[in-house]
Amino acid sequence: MNGKISIGKVTCCGRPEEDYISITVEDKLSSIRFLEVKMGLESFAKALMGLGNVPVEFELQGLNRVGKKYEHKTVEVYVPHGHTGFISDDFIDKAVSRRENDGWVGSRRDCKNHHNWVRNFEDDEGSIYNVHFCRWVEVEKEG
Repeated sequence: MNGKISIGKVTCCGRPEEDYISITVEDKLSSIRFLEVKMGLESFAKALMGLGNVPVEFELQGLNRVGKKYEHKTVEVYVPHGHTGFISDDFIDKAVSRRENDGWVGSRRDCKNHHNWVRNFEDDEGSIYNVHFCRWVEVEKEG
């Protein structure tokens, strides 16, 4: 597998005793940051200089998607709002969930972002939004 590693110093609002090093590892294929390590500056310096078994805090996430291919698409979704002009979370959820099949998951937040608004529907009882959908799929191995 291929990926990226990032190492950075996080500064905590003028309190140097709370500064720490953040190390993240990302899978190239899935674009998932699956490992984040946090460690104090002293611990990082010890590890950097060759001391083994330095204690750290870490978080694993998205392991079920690592090694899978990330796919995305944008779909126009009609969201009704009735005569109130207010789009409820229930209406958004129903409108987006109709398009969620074959592993695709839609971003409900896109229906509340005016940058994603396309137009009002002819009857003026709903609007059309560009909604981002994504999924992670298995990659076929060659040979």
